[in-house]
Amino acid sequence: AVYEAPFRGEADDFYKPQEGTLLHRIWKMRKLTFRQQRAWKKFVEDLRAAHGESGKVTSSYETAVQVSGNCEEPIIVSVSAAYQRIDNLANRYLDKDERILLRDLVTDEIQSPGILRLELIGLARNGYRDDAQARATGVANVCYLMSRIAGFYGY
Repeated sequence: AVYEAPFRGEADDFYKPQEGTLLHRIWKMRKLTFRQQRAWKKFVEDLRAAHGESGKVTSSYETAVQVSGNCEEPIIVSVSAAYQRIDNLANRYLDKDERILLRDLVTDEIQSPGILRLELIGLARNGYRDDAQARATGVANVCYLMSRIAGFYGY
């Protein structure tokens, strides 16, 4: 009887993804669990808060000449905690295929919302050419990645 009950995901307005993105489309389809929505929101918050500093990277020519050469002082690099979490997620927690999908979702979120399509994910990752099958497997791949991100954040 458990297998006969259809999946009914939540669509909590508090965790609503940016409109026009692929995650927003999946959210509207009610395919994401509360845990997955919460994880994506936390990831996007980290993404927007991530910043780093690499010291002086620009200067006048005169200043650059005066300090170039054998410099005794080490260059101190500092990054935010959000940057460190994203770096750990991408480089230590996720595998190569998951990183590629995450990169595509980040591009969809930040640069060009609406370009990424579920059917392309299903085709690229699983080889499905039929739109319905590619869409279904695209949703499954994104939902699995959201579950992995939720696990990383401890949700």
